[in-house]
Amino acid sequence: MFFVGKAGEDVTFMWAVFANMPVAENHLSFLDGKAKAEDVKTFLATYADAFVAANEPQVTLEHETR
Repeated sequence: MFFVGKAGEDVTFMWAVFANMPVAENHLSFLDGKAKAEDVKTFLATYADAFVAANEPQVTLEHETR
């Protein structure tokens, strides 16, 4: 599992990517539930924007006003 985050000025959105999700199964190789860091980095650079656009965030964090 790893996370994709999108931070804005007032809110941060987070998506979890699990090894058994189709997007991960199709683009990453897992050994004992773990993917190589370099493969995850490549995945994020290539697919994170499309993943975020296609899925609702699982977590929304609102920044406190100062």
